[in-house]
Amino acid sequence: MKFLWIGFTVLACVVCVLLGLTLGIQLNPSSTIKFVPAWGSVGDWVAGLGSLVAVAATVVLANRERNDQKESVRVEVGSQPEVPWQGRRLISISITCTGPRPVRIYGISVRSQKHELSLEFIEFVEGELPANLTYGEVANFALYPGTEKQIQHFVLSNCDACFEALQLQVTTSMRTFEVKFPARLLKLNQQRSLG
Repeated sequence: MKFLWIGFTVLACVVCVLLGLTLGIQLNPSSTIKFVPAWGSVGDWVAGLGSLVAVAATVVLANRERNDQKESVRVEVGSQPEVPWQGRRLISISITCTGPRPVRIYGISVRSQKHELSLEFIEFVEGELPANLTYGEVANFALYPGTEKQIQHFVLSNCDACFEALQLQVTTSMRTFEVKFPARLLKLNQQRSLG
């Protein structure tokens, strides 16, 4: 869309220069060059503008089509309070396909925005990878109890203890989606044992 505006601006500048030249020649023919550009008929201008609008519409529609064909998912991170696993609450991840293109999920990991290292999750209490989703389908994953301690250790040793910048990454066949990982989930079972 930005290129369309740039092209339109350049075209408008060229037309303004030619209009200024023509007007200068018509109003003061002795002090300017004798060459008068041939502007063509009204029909030529209408046809040219129609072609320009058709090209612009094609570019906009192609861009919209390309955006519609991207993978799109909604990722939610929380806990499973209603079904404790062996007396402990689990970190749950829910991934919903929200676009028309099917999604194949290859990996789920945690990383800090400030560092490149990530902690990949391989085994789950619920759900398995890879997972295939079509529009509207949901894949639910539950991390094993104790995973919150692994994440804490990972952040303390690799991410300068910056829990606020923690992100959950979902890797698909074409893209990587990131959502904020709630730091409160790292104290999930500590709160339960105290309460």
